[in-house]
Amino acid sequence: MLQYCTSRVFEFFKQVLNLLNTNVCRDFLNNCIEIKNILMRKVLIIIYIFQLFSLMSQAQGVVEKNDSVTTIVQSGHMIGAIDISADQKYALTTDRHTIALWDLEKRRIIRLVSLPNRLVQFHPLNPTWMMVNPVDDYSLNGQGSYYTYNIFTGKRLGVRKAKDINFRNRWMDNFLLEHKNATITIKSKQSKRVIGVLNSHTGIRTGRITLNLNDSLLMQTGLRPLVWDLKNAKFLRQIPYIDFLKKDNNLYFKDYYTIPLPKSDKFNIKRGRYQYGYRAIYEGYFTKNDELLLGGYNANITRWSIDGRLLGTIKTDGAPIFAFSDNGKYRVAATYEGLNMGRVSDKKLKDCKVFNEQSGYKLQYQVSSAFRKDYFVTGGDDLYLLMGKFGKPDFRKKMLYLDFQPMCYDIDDSEQTILLSGEYGRLQEVPIDSPSKYIKYFTTEFKRSRVECCLYLDNDWIAAGCTDGVIGFWKRGIQEAQQWSYVHRNEVTDMKLSHDGKWFISADGTGMIRIWDAKKHTPIVDMHYLSTENDYVFITPDNYYKASKGAYEMMHFVKGMQVLSFDQFDLIYNRPDIILQRLGQPKDKTMPYYFAWKKRLQRMGYTEEMLSTEIHAPELKVTNKENLPQSTTKRKVNIDILATDSKYKLSHLFVSLNGVPIYGKQGKSIGDSVPSIYKKQLALTLCQGNNHIEISCMNEKGVESYREQIEVFCDTAIVKPRLFVASIGVSQYEQGGFNLNYAAKDAVDFLAMMEIEGKDRFASIEKMLLTNEEFSKNSVTRLKRFFAQAERDDVVMLFYAGHGVLNSDMDYYLGTYAMDFDMPQSNGLRYDDFESCLDNTESVHRFCFIDACHSGELDKEDYLSDNVVMKPVGKLAFRNAGNGLRKVKGHGVKQVQTLFNELFVDVRWGVGATVLTSAGGMEVSLEGNDWKNGLFTWCLKKGIQERAADGNGDGKINIHELTDYVSREVNRLSDGLQTPCVRQENRQQDFIIIN
Repeated sequence: MLQYCTSRVFEFFKQVLNLLNTNVCRDFLNNCIEIKNILMRKVLIIIYIFQLFSLMSQAQGVVEKNDSVTTIVQSGHMIGAIDISADQKYALTTDRHTIALWDLEKRRIIRLVSLPNRLVQFHPLNPTWMMVNPVDDYSLNGQGSYYTYNIFTGKRLGVRKAKDINFRNRWMDNFLLEHKNATITIKSKQSKRVIGVLNSHTGIRTGRITLNLNDSLLMQTGLRPLVWDLKNAKFLRQIPYIDFLKKDNNLYFKDYYTIPLPKSDKFNIKRGRYQYGYRAIYEGYFTKNDELLLGGYNANITRWSIDGRLLGTIKTDGAPIFAFSDNGKYRVAATYEGLNMGRVSDKKLKDCKVFNEQSGYKLQYQVSSAFRKDYFVTGGDDLYLLMGKFGKPDFRKKMLYLDFQPMCYDIDDSEQTILLSGEYGRLQEVPIDSPSKYIKYFTTEFKRSRVECCLYLDNDWIAAGCTDGVIGFWKRGIQEAQQWSYVHRNEVTDMKLSHDGKWFISADGTGMIRIWDAKKHTPIVDMHYLSTENDYVFITPDNYYKASKGAYEMMHFVKGMQVLSFDQFDLIYNRPDIILQRLGQPKDKTMPYYFAWKKRLQRMGYTEEMLSTEIHAPELKVTNKENLPQSTTKRKVNIDILATDSKYKLSHLFVSLNGVPIYGKQGKSIGDSVPSIYKKQLALTLCQGNNHIEISCMNEKGVESYREQIEVFCDTAIVKPRLFVASIGVSQYEQGGFNLNYAAKDAVDFLAMMEIEGKDRFASIEKMLLTNEEFSKNSVTRLKRFFAQAERDDVVMLFYAGHGVLNSDMDYYLGTYAMDFDMPQSNGLRYDDFESCLDNTESVHRFCFIDACHSGELDKEDYLSDNVVMKPVGKLAFRNAGNGLRKVKGHGVKQVQTLFNELFVDVRWGVGATVLTSAGGMEVSLEGNDWKNGLFTWCLKKGIQERAADGNGDGKINIHELTDYVSREVNRLSDGLQTPCVRQENRQQDFIIIN
C-alpha cells in the first residue's frame, strides 16, 4: 500500500512539474512567494495542490474509459490553428469544420471532432478535454468565453471566461513549430532540422457526385474529377479535366490546387478570392453509355470517356457552368452568367434572355432535373423560385418568392412537390401546383449554414446536408428532424439516391464519401481518396477495410490515447471480401477475396478460428516513456521495459528500429526469465534523424502484445554513410549443362554501377564480388562477416544472379557452383540462409536484389511439384532448373495470387530488408543477347544509370520508385512471362538510392 501511495505521489508531482511550463502555475507560485505570512502561503499551496489532484483524477477517469480500438484514416485537414498540451505530447489543430487531437511524437491523429470553431485550447491538465471558442454563440463570443468539451464523447462540460484562462507559453518547448500552407512543420530547437510534419489536406477539392444507371460507377466532380468502381470497391482514375482547363488562355491559375478565375476578374485575383461568390462546385452526369458530362470552370460542358479521353465539348454563353439538365431532347445549363438552353445535339447552348435580363440578375447556381416531361425549376439572385420549359427559352414562371438563394432541388417520385435548400439553413418542400402552401423544415443543427444539398429518400423521408458537415433526416411533413449525423468533417457537397433505391450517398469537399442504407439511415461504408497517387480506402463503421497499398501509410489504429500501427490489426480488419459483401456483391464475387485473405492467414501462421475467439495477450510497458526525449544529440537512448503475462510464460522480446528487428526476425528469447515477468533496460543505438522504435513481447502460445511505439529524433551532425555491396553471380556450374551466359556479368555490372553512381552519395564503398566457383554454401559466413562491419547509418546491398531452383518439397534454393540440380539441398543455398546474411549487421538500411527463377514467395498448398522443362525461346534463356510447378485445381490460384499481391502488404517482421526479386514464385527469369544481362538486371541498370526510375522527376530515385519501374518494365519486355515482385518490404523506409 505504501509503495502504491508513493508511486501515486511521485506521478502527481511529475505532472505538477510539467505544468510549470504554463503561465497559470508560474503566476500562482510568484503570488505565493510574495505572501509574507508563512501559514497563509502553506494553506494556499495545499488548496491549489488538492485542486490539481482533483483535476488529475478526473482526467485519468476519462482516458481509461476510451479503450475501444478505432481505425483512423489520416487524410489530414487544412490546419488553421494549433495548441500544444502542457506535457508537449499532444496537439490540437483546427480547420473550418474540424478539431483534431494529435499524438505529437508520432504525428498521428488520435481523434477527429466535427465542431465549427474559432480558437481551441487544451485544458491545463487533461489532454482529453479542450476549450473551444464557439462560432455559434455570439453572446459568448462577445464575452470572450470558451466551452469545455470532452474530446472523446463530445459532451460539453462547462463554460470559462477567457479572462480567467492563463494560456500556456511555449518558450520552454523542446521544438519549434512552423505554420505554413495549412501544414505544421516540427523542427529541432537546436539544429532547426525537420523532425516531422502534421499533414494538411491532400489538396483534392471535390464537389457533386453522380452514379451510372446500374450503380456500378460513381464520379465526383472537381479540378480532378474522380471515378470509383463500386462493383469492385476500388478507385479507378482521375479525369484529366485540369489539363483541359490549362489550355484555356482566358483562365488564371494561382496554383495546381486552386480553382481558376477568368483573367478579366482582376478584382478577385488581386485579393486572392478564388471562387465565384461562395460557389466552387459543379455538376456532372453519366450518360446511358457510361460517358461523362461535366460542367466546370469555363464556358464548356465537356464529354469524356470512362478511361479519361476527351470526346467533345458543348459551348455556352456563360462561365463557370454549375449545373445542367435535359429531358432527352433539350438541355439547360445554369451558369454564373445566367441560364443557357439548346438541343441535346447542339454544340452550342444559347443565352435565355427572359431568365437573365428580366430581373437584372444572372447568377444561376442550380437547375432541377426534368419533371412532367418538359419542365424544370431554377432560381437566381432575385431570390425567386422560377419554372422553365425545355425547348421554350421564352417561358418563365415565378412560382414563389424565397428570402434565400436556392442551392439544390429534388423532385419527388409523384412529380407533385419540389424539395429545395439554400442559404441560412433553409430547407423547404414546395407543392408544384400550389407553391404558397410550402412546408419549412427546422434545421437547428445546421446553425444557419448553407444547405448545399437535399434529397427525397422515398415517399416518407427526406435528407439534407450543410456546409458545416451535418446531415439531417426528416419525416415528410414533420418539421422537426428525427436524426442528425456529424460524420462529415467538411462541407457536405452532394447527396444522391441509387437508382435501385437501396443506397443514398453523401460526399464532402475533402473527397470523403459515405454510402448509407436508404431505408435504415445507417452507414454501410466510407470511401476516402487519399492522395494524387490515387490511393484509397473503403472502410466500414466496424473497422473492416479494403485499401490500396499506398493507403497504409495514412492509416493507423487508436486505443484510448494510444496510437497503434496499422499492421497490429491489419490481419483482422483488412477484409476486402467483407467490403464487397456489404456493398451487395454476390458470393461468387467475394469468394476469391476471401481465399486471398485465407492465404494471408496461412503465411502468418494463423487460422480463422484463432481470430474469431478471445486471445489472451501479454502486456509490455515502457516504464520510463515519460522521461524519454523527443529530440536528443546523443547516439544512444536507454529504454526501461516491463513485460508481463498473467496466464502464460513469456517467450520472446521484439525490438525494431525503423522497421528493422534489432534482435533478428525471431526476436530475443526471454523464456529463461521469471515465467511471467521480464524487466530490462535496453541501450539502443539511434540513427541520424528520425527513429521509430517498436517494442513488444510474445508468450509461449505465440501471441504478441500491443507494440509500444517511441519516436526519437537524433539531432547529430549529418555524416555521409558508407555503402557495403556484396554482388554474387554464378554462370558456370559444376554440372556444366546448366551454365548461363550473363549471370556472372550481372554481378560485375551491378557492383560497377553502384560504385559509379554512389561515389557522391556515400563516404566510401566497400565491395565483395563472388562469381562462379567462388560462391558456395560456406560463403554465408564470409558475407555475414562483411556486413557485420556496417554501422547504424550505413547501407548494405546484397545482389544475386544465377539459377533459382525448387526441390521436390518446393523449398527454394539459390544455385551455387557445386549444387546438385537433381537434389538442390545438396550444396545449394537455402533462401532463408541467404537472407540471414542481412540479419547480421547494425545497419538499418538493407536491400537485396535477386535475378533468378521462382525468386518470389510461393504458397506450397497451391502447387504440385512437376517435371516441367522450360525450353529456351530464340535468343532467350531461362534461369530455372530442377522441379517445375503445376497448379492445384479448384480455387483459381492465379486470380487469388493476383488479389493477394494487390491488396495485402507483408506485416511479418522479416529481416527489415526490402527484397526485390526478378520473378514470381511460379515464374521464370530471362536473360538474352539483346540485353547482354538478365532482363531484371538490365532494367535495374537502366532505371538507375539513365534515371528512368525517377518517376516524379525530382532528380532522386528512392527504393519504391526503383521497384515500381523495374516491375513494370520487366513485365512489358517479357510480354508478361516475368513480373518482378517484392518478396519482403520495409515500409517504414523509402530510402533514396540515388541523389
